[in-house]
Amino acid sequence: MTCVGPRAWCGPALAVALLACAEEPAPAPYGFDAAPEQRFRFEAEDRTFVDGKPVHVQRYAEVRLVAESFKPARTEIVLYLDRYYIRVEGAPGGTTELALSERGLATRSPEKGDFALAPDSERPGGGSVAELRERPVAGWELGPRGETQGTPWYSYDPVLSGIDLLDWILLGFPVFAGDDSSSWSADRAVPQLGQYRLGIELPLLYERTGGGIQAAQNLRVSGLVQRPSLRVAPKLVGALSLDHVGQLEIGPDGRMRASQLELRMRFNGEAGGLVSSRHMVRIRCLDCDDAINSPSWIPDILGE
Repeated sequence: MTCVGPRAWCGPALAVALLACAEEPAPAPYGFDAAPEQRFRFEAEDRTFVDGKPVHVQRYAEVRLVAESFKPARTEIVLYLDRYYIRVEGAPGGTTELALSERGLATRSPEKGDFALAPDSERPGGGSVAELRERPVAGWELGPRGETQGTPWYSYDPVLSGIDLLDWILLGFPVFAGDDSSSWSADRAVPQLGQYRLGIELPLLYERTGGGIQAAQNLRVSGLVQRPSLRVAPKLVGALSLDHVGQLEIGPDGRMRASQLELRMRFNGEAGGLVSSRHMVRIRCLDCDDAINSPSWIPDILGE
């Protein structure tokens, strides 16, 4: 709709026209207006050193991102899990694993051994395991350029609340320029690192490295933030440094096809102690035109 007209338009007619223009929704980012449900494969490897002691975390997931509501200039994106696996090595208590898929829920730890539930089994807290895959994990409203708006929400479910994926996925998705600029700046929230949610924004620089507005695009992204004194816990204050690099591929339809990023963190406590970590994330579209839906590569601890 074009919101112009002869000067003779006035009074109630003009008010109605202006209201219609103001309420006209903007296109959803990443092609969600054309494809409201999109599937992605998520892989992450985190290596953290606390005073020289290593902790290694591996995460794999197959997720659905669903545009569940469209508002003027806002789209709510909600995350659902199809499959999920996490393995933690080096933390107190020994190596632990958790897997969730269409085959059920399973955990493994030195203290509690192996524990598994079938999809139709009732789990602690009520409801079946299968229902976990139908419940939302987290959601956030995005503007037409992919910028975050408002406050994110997270599931209160005791299983799903510990699964931190949406923040990392959004960090791997770009904030678009809105024009044909060769480079532009934007901010993204820093995901939770280990047990700490820092509550800071990461300034990012996006640069086009190939393609154009009407064709597939390749982007490079980089960012750096330093805080000489940051309180990350009631009794933990120190200097923080974050360094971010990544590469992204966006299809001609605006959909995210692939993303790879690396985030490095270094924290020097004022009372002593050093924490450093390296976070590698890879995201791949599973239902784009040229996607190959290979069998799940998620490690199976549910048995045959």
